[in-house]
Amino acid sequence: LSIMSVLTGRVIKDESGCRTNIYCACVGPSGCGKDWPRVVIQQILKECDPRHSFGPQDIASSAGLLSALRDLSPAMLFPLDELGLLLGNVNGAGAQSAHLSNIGKVFLELYGSSGRRYIGSAYADVDKTPVIDEPHAVVYGSTTPSTFWQGMTEGNLTSGLMARFLVFEGAYVDPVDDHREMPLPKRLVEMATAWGHYKPVAPGDLEQRVPKVVTMSDDARARLKEHRRDITDRRKDESEAVAALWSRVAEKSQKLALLLACGRHNPSEAIEIDIQDMDQAIAISNWSCRYLISKF
Repeated sequence: LSIMSVLTGRVIKDESGCRTNIYCACVGPSGCGKDWPRVVIQQILKECDPRHSFGPQDIASSAGLLSALRDLSPAMLFPLDELGLLLGNVNGAGAQSAHLSNIGKVFLELYGSSGRRYIGSAYADVDKTPVIDEPHAVVYGSTTPSTFWQGMTEGNLTSGLMARFLVFEGAYVDPVDDHREMPLPKRLVEMATAWGHYKPVAPGDLEQRVPKVVTMSDDARARLKEHRRDITDRRKDESEAVAALWSRVAEKSQKLALLLACGRHNPSEAIEIDIQDMDQAIAISNWSCRYLISKF
């Protein structure tokens, strides 16, 4: 999901303008292999993506975050290590510096800015004010359970940043004594390469980039509308923190459905979100939200 999220960045949207940028938090104990997904992501993007979309795994400041998007690539995957430290400092829970809090604030802003121009904080030197067209920030962050959950407060939930994350938790796995490094699957490389090199442009203008529009089937659209209504009804009787978590579930479902549809197609083909894409997306998004709620 994270790989497809960055590869489709700035080149795909649905009929409502929704983009594919997602934030994933992957929780697992020390020694369970949390670094391995980052290694695979880097291998795939290094081989298949000419846009240098694999970003740093640590961010020292919000200014550094925005500089990476502005100067290196406006579509970038941040493979963050120790994500729990960042989230724990968004609202000052054990805050180590204002820099970490500002990073959380910027990620909060970037999430909804993928389809428009982002203008950062103003400086006395106007040349330092970051301006980024359609920034597409993707987060694949890993963390240990203790760091993640101990730093979580009600403020983290109501701020809105945590509501934008999809959370997945893993555990230890049995060692494989005869493990051998395997090449990337050919089909995966071909698909990732096609998306990595895809550049949709306006008809007759090879310079003007225009994102490709993915359509939605009637039954998928009806399912999304039903999903939104269900969430609206659910939030009425929930606490502020729980309601905040549910508030972004429909949006995450829409993003996931768009990603799942793109993952079934070559970018040059006509792409439509079908009912299966929507059902799977809603199941993932609902599960992640309920999982978070169960921890509080």
